[in-house]
Amino acid sequence: MKTECAYDYVKIGESEKLCGDYGQQSFPSSMCYIDESTCYYPDRKPGPQYISSTIRQTFSSFQVEEHSQCKYDSASIYDGGDTNAPLVVCGGRLTAESSPGHIYSHATFSDSKYGKSQDCWWKISARSRQRGVRIQFNAFTLEAEERCQYDYVEVYDGSEPVQNRLFGRFCGDSIPDSITSTGPEILLILHTDDSEEEKGFVAEYREAPRGRIRPAPQPTLRISNKEPLNF
Repeated sequence: MKTECAYDYVKIGESEKLCGDYGQQSFPSSMCYIDESTCYYPDRKPGPQYISSTIRQTFSSFQVEEHSQCKYDSASIYDGGDTNAPLVVCGGRLTAESSPGHIYSHATFSDSKYGKSQDCWWKISARSRQRGVRIQFNAFTLEAEERCQYDYVEVYDGSEPVQNRLFGRFCGDSIPDSITSTGPEILLILHTDDSEEEKGFVAEYREAPRGRIRPAPQPTLRISNKEPLNF
């Protein structure tokens, strides 16, 4: 158990008793989270008058043990009253540099399957506006379906999901070819439905010379053990 909250803690909103506080502040040792602990902070507004209300959760400070897959210490926010609800936070804005970064379909990629009913967007920008972004998938297993309508990954040339800039929609377990944007930005979207779950993906991204080939008007699907299809 930490004694001075010197390393990993987060402070969350208003609560009479905090299971764990995390942030660069000084708290009594009783407010530090302990090893092997799981803490829940249900945000509920009582009474029927709040039935259509929404809740905004803001972190003013955040510092937990670092790991590329958040395998050790982590905080998760769900859109509902328990962990069966969809995750609220996934995706993000990333900067591509000469050394590779990594995107995981979900934080616990090594230990579990991805969640249901997810829509995660990763917007990746090259550090230099004169360069492009290259994505290479190192592992890939999503629910397979003939036209990738259930769970899929889409990659777009640019920062918005514009249909004529779609490189492709991918599902199944065939690893897509590497993709390089023609400009300084690329968008990766993971969509999952409410049924089957699979292992997910790991993608490597880095800054690279801009690609010269723009997405075809009819992007291709890549499905496990099948030839590419047009859609």
